[in-house]
Amino acid sequence: MPGTQSLFNSGNQYFNMLARNAETNLEIARMIGEKITLPDDEVFGIACSISQAEFKSPLKTLDVPRRLELARILHFEYGSNNRQISQILRLPVDEINRVFPIPQ
Repeated sequence: MPGTQSLFNSGNQYFNMLARNAETNLEIARMIGEKITLPDDEVFGIACSISQAEFKSPLKTLDVPRRLELARILHFEYGSNNRQISQILRLPVDEINRVFPIPQ
């Protein structure tokens, strides 16, 4: 019986599959008017996929302006919260809170 590793050609293909499934779940949630918060591992997979697709660069090598652009995508398109964005993109939480203020 083949192992899970034989189902994917690379780690990127696996992350793309994860992101695609998360995107489908988000789309369904939007259609029925539900707000969904993705787990950190799914947001990380999405961030890695976007980094490769949009910036042609691994997530860990992105400069600060590109990480902030990715933060906007994660926030507005995927509903990621400030804590997730800060941890995944390795940006100071104060900077993320300035970009996306938390209502008091």
